[in-house]
Amino acid sequence: MLINDYVRRMARVHPEKKAILFKDESISYGTLHKKTRQMAGLLREKGLVKGDRVGVLMPNCIENVLSLLSILELGCIEVQLSTDLDIPAMIDFFEKTEISGLILRQIDSQTAQTIISAFPFLRVIVLNSNPAAGNSFTGMEAIGTFETDKNTKNETVNETDYALIQHTSGSTGRPKGVVLTQRNFISASLSWLERWKMGENARVLNLLPLSHSCSKSLVFASLVKGITLVLSNGFVSPLSFLKTIKKNRVSIITGPPFIFYYLLKLKGNQIVLDELKDHLMCFEIGLSSVSPRLIHDLKAVFPWITVVIRYGLTENAGAAASMYHYPDKEILKPESCGKPGSINRIEISKESGEIVIRGDNVMAGYWEDIQLGRYYDYAARGFPTGDIGKKDMCGYLYIKGRRDEMIKINGYKVYPPEIEKLLQSALNTDAVAVFSEANMDAENRIVACYCSETENIEHKLVSLCREKLPPHAVPQKFIRIEEPFPMNSNGKTNKRKLVERIKAAPEKPGGTGGRSEQNI
Repeated sequence: MLINDYVRRMARVHPEKKAILFKDESISYGTLHKKTRQMAGLLREKGLVKGDRVGVLMPNCIENVLSLLSILELGCIEVQLSTDLDIPAMIDFFEKTEISGLILRQIDSQTAQTIISAFPFLRVIVLNSNPAAGNSFTGMEAIGTFETDKNTKNETVNETDYALIQHTSGSTGRPKGVVLTQRNFISASLSWLERWKMGENARVLNLLPLSHSCSKSLVFASLVKGITLVLSNGFVSPLSFLKTIKKNRVSIITGPPFIFYYLLKLKGNQIVLDELKDHLMCFEIGLSSVSPRLIHDLKAVFPWITVVIRYGLTENAGAAASMYHYPDKEILKPESCGKPGSINRIEISKESGEIVIRGDNVMAGYWEDIQLGRYYDYAARGFPTGDIGKKDMCGYLYIKGRRDEMIKINGYKVYPPEIEKLLQSALNTDAVAVFSEANMDAENRIVACYCSETENIEHKLVSLCREKLPPHAVPQKFIRIEEPFPMNSNGKTNKRKLVERIKAAPEKPGGTGGRSEQNI
C-alpha cells in the first residue's frame, strides 16, 4: 500500500475523524482524501504529469500536507524547501531539480516575485491567497477552495517511484538532493509505529518543519496509523507550547532536545502535571545529541511518560534506530540511541568506525548522481552515514561524533559530542557546543562554549572534564555566553553562526551578547 492508500482507507472507515489540527483549523480524513483528489486534478489541469518535480514553499499548515499528498497522488515528485533558506539558495536548488510547478501559500510578494521571475515557464498555484492583497503575478492562480468536480484519473504509482527530493546540506555543507521513494517513507513510517503503543485516539504534535524528512516520516506514520496529527510552526514560547499541548490533548510530543528542557520547568507544578497526565504519553527526542541527564530528569518529572530517543538521517528518511525508556522501569543504557528496527540493519565499518545503514528506508540516491546516470544500491550495499559509532554486545548503538567534526589533538582523535553530552548533563541544558580553533602555535585546541546566566562555574566544568575525560579530550578553553544559541530550522545548533557571534561579541562580560572566557 502507498501512503495515499492508507488515507483512502481511513476516509472510508472513519470519514469524520480528525486527520490534522493546525491552530483553529482542522480537516477530517474524509475531507483530506476528497481535497487531495481534487487538488491532484488541479495539478493535472495545470499540465503536470507523473515524474514532474513540483516545488513547495510554505510553513507548516494543512495546505502543506494536502499539497504533498496531491503531488504523490499524481505521481509527481515533491521538492519542498525550508522557508529559512535565502532566496538565491532556493532558486539554485529549484534549478538543479528542474521543477515544473510551484505551490506557495501566503508568501510575501517580493519573495514570490523574485522566485517566479527566475522561472517564467512554471505552473504556479497560490493556496489561500488574497487576490486583493496585490498578489497578481502572471501565471499565479488564487485558490480559495478546492470545490471542483475534477478528480484525477487513476495513475500507476509504485512503491519504487521517486516521491521526494529532499534538500540537505550534508556533512560538507554543500547542498544535496536526497531522492526518497514511496517505499522509503512507508518503511520509515512503519518503523516509527513499530513500538508505539498508541490507541486510535492518540494525537501527535509535530514541531519540526515539513521540509525535514524526519517530519515527513512522522506525518506519514500518523496517516498510516489513522491517528490525529497536530501541526505547529516550531517553538514560539513556553506558554504557547504548553497551551498547544493542553488545547489539543496531545499524546506524543516530537522534537529536538531543547523543547524538553522547557517542560522540565513544570517540576513542582502538580496541577498542570495532573492535567497533562490525563492525555500525554510519550516524548520523542531526536535530531541532536541527547544528554543522559535530560532522560533522567524527564523520567523524574513525568514518571508515566515513555521517553524515546531517535537516530536517523535525511538519507534514511529520518528513521534508523530508537531507544525506548518505559515508565516504571529502570533507565538502561542512557548513552545509547537504541537498536535498529526490523526494516534496516546498522553496521560499523571495521576500517573507519563509520556507521553504515542498509534497508528499505535508505534513499534511492542523490539527485545529482541520478541525473548523471550514477546509480548505487544504497539499500542493499549500505549508506555510509559519516557518523562514527560503536555497538555493544547486545546490539545497542552509541554515537561518538561526525567523521568531519573529528578533532586531532596530539595525534589523538576527539569527537565533540562526547564532550558535549558530559557538559550538557552538568549544566542541565543542551546549549553546549564543542569545536576546535588554532592556538598561537597553529595547533588545534578544544573550545567548549555554553549558554548560562551563572558566572564563575568554569573551574567546576574543568574539574568534571578532568575527572571524566582522557587528558587529550579536556577543553583548553571555556566560553560562557548569555544569549541563546543560534538554531537552524531543525532545532540544531548552528555552530558556524555561533562561532561568528563569539568572534563579534565583546571579550568581557557586560550586557547581553557579552562573553567570558577561561583558558586552561
